[in-house]
This record gives sequence, C-alpha cells and structure tokens, in this order.
Amino acid sequence: MYFIGIDQHKQYSVMTVLDEGGEEIKTERVLNFGHEVESFLGGLGEKAEAVLEAGRTCYVMADLLGELGVDVKIAHPFQVKAIAKARIKNDWKW
Repeated sequence: MYFIGIDQHKQYSVMTVLDEGGEEIKTERVLNFGHEVESFLGGLGEKAEAVLEAGRTCYVMADLLGELGVDVKIAHPFQVKAIAKARIKNDWKW
C-alpha cells in the first residue's frame, strides 16, 4: 500500500508518495492534468490511498484519482492536527 499526500493549487499540485513504513518514495510538482497525474502515479493507483485538503477544486482531483483506482479521502484543514497546529503554514493568517 502507498499513501499519497497532495497539496493542490490552481494550476499544479505537489504530490508525495510514502510507502507503508512512512518512507518517502517520491515528491514532485505535477501539473493538474489527467495525463500528468497518471504519469506521476505510474500504476500505483489500485495500491494507493490519497488525502486532499478540502477546497474549491478538490473534487475534480478526487474524481481523477478515483478513475485511476486511488482511494481518496478529503480532509477539512481544521480537522487535521498536522495542518491545524502547524505555525509555519504559508497560507495561514495569524
């Protein structure tokens, strides 16, 4: 099983793939096009779970990943401890 964390932006996403032990397999900035995301995943789809931060366009990415066989979870940013407690998050207004 692989785990994919996605920081989605308007035109691109930063995707990180971890193995079951939490070791980073790869991290890349990927354009938000189906063929780019599919190329990044390289066939990991049916063996992967992904987490997306809830936002305006997260459902488009969730649908794309679902079509590629990835099990997708959408997380509310205030419900995720790692995001809510991070004081270095660049887009957070303190």
